[in-house]
Amino acid sequence: MAITYEWKIPRVDTHPTHTDEQNNTEEDVVCNIHWKLIATDDVNNIKVSNNGTVSVNLDDLSGFIPFEDVTKAQAITWIEAWHSKYEEWTVEKIKARLDRKIAEKITPVIEKH
Repeated sequence: MAITYEWKIPRVDTHPTHTDEQNNTEEDVVCNIHWKLIATDDVNNIKVSNNGTVSVNLDDLSGFIPFEDVTKAQAITWIEAWHSKYEEWTVEKIKARLDRKIAEKITPVIEKH
């Protein structure tokens, strides 16, 4: 079973202006990223997903990237950084849960009659 993963970014929230702890002020600052991770098993034609929202750390805007310049790759970097702070929510654990969902669709653990 070969599973591929794809990130989707359906929505991004921004602050019109934001001032960080060092008193740097920027405009159109990304603050929340709404994400969806899709796992696909092409062999068995099964797709499952998990979604959520992460907050971007805005304590230090020294590496600020304006909203219009934020790429999907940058958004994924922020998502993965947020998840790495929480042992139970690492990207690897999310992928493992998706893998289990696919395995359960292939071989159900409960049969409905």
